[in-house]
Amino acid sequence: MSDYSFLRNQERNKTFILVEGDKEKEELIKIYLELFSDFPIVINSVEIYSTNIYDLYDYIEAEYDADWFEIEASVDIPFLYSKKKQLEEKLNKNNYTNIILIFDYDPQEPRYTDEKIRKLQNHFNNISDDGILYINYPMIEAYKHIKSIPDEEFFTRNVALNGLTGKDYKRLVSEETCFDRLLALYELIKKELKSGYFMSQKQRREAIALLYKTVGTDNVDGIVSEALKETNLSQKELKTKYHKLSAIMKTNVFEESESSLYDRVQLFLVYAVKITIQKANAIQNNNIVSEMSIKEMFYQLNMADVLEAQIKSASRFPSPYINVLALSLTFWGEYKALWSLLDDMQQDNGAVVEGYPLYP
Repeated sequence: MSDYSFLRNQERNKTFILVEGDKEKEELIKIYLELFSDFPIVINSVEIYSTNIYDLYDYIEAEYDADWFEIEASVDIPFLYSKKKQLEEKLNKNNYTNIILIFDYDPQEPRYTDEKIRKLQNHFNNISDDGILYINYPMIEAYKHIKSIPDEEFFTRNVALNGLTGKDYKRLVSEETCFDRLLALYELIKKELKSGYFMSQKQRREAIALLYKTVGTDNVDGIVSEALKETNLSQKELKTKYHKLSAIMKTNVFEESESSLYDRVQLFLVYAVKITIQKANAIQNNNIVSEMSIKEMFYQLNMADVLEAQIKSASRFPSPYINVLALSLTFWGEYKALWSLLDDMQQDNGAVVEGYPLYP
């Protein structure tokens, strides 16, 4: 089922992705690109804005005047980014096939108004024109606010906004997610093989891929030896590295299973996209569960309708709340690779994934 050649070189379309911070780039997007080779995006096309969506609004208004939305100004996000970052070579939206913006809802921000977020969501609604805006409710960590696979509670999961801080929500997700342990292991293997200059980048990529696809514990020692066969380590250093990696793998690989770490991380990420599309579809349709396929739901997604429902919830007195929803996950639906994966995993037609356990 799985394709482990995720590090091969291939031709890419030109995509500009503007994200709010490091977490979106280094965790959410980078891990998808490492695991799913057929997505036509490269990590170098992802730019970090380093501040929130309301700062972006102010910057747009300063560049295009206060009536930019009303006059339907053509907003050039790559140009604005290069100007803000004082790049020597200014970028131009005409050089990009797709433009994607990923930001947090952040209703506690002093500059937040319903009008501002509505203007942004309604203007940025076309991936191949000025771009499309994907909002994370309440913030990026929502993408992994999943307790298990399957997770039926996800469809009604929300967080109270009274007194909620970003720190509070991050702590809550850390306590409840079933993904952080997998992610930690994923990063631990990479870190072990990236510490020092004992192998080439090509050898390192091949070694990481080999370890990620390990199934069962019978031949872990042999696989680790294979991963480390071409290094410039001394015998003592090689022995230490070998024992470290062997211990990591033996602790975290199923003894009797047909699933690898690669399979389990991929399962979580595809499942997260799937149920996010389902939940967004329900929210925009007054919480009515649709009988449509996931693909049909995706093509009927209306970000503005989702936003209106979220604004309504966030304004509910005396107990405002927000539905947990990382719409940034849904942008993968723009690429046929996602639908191929869903077909492979037999997840289409609204079926709930009955995946293998995520942990040994």
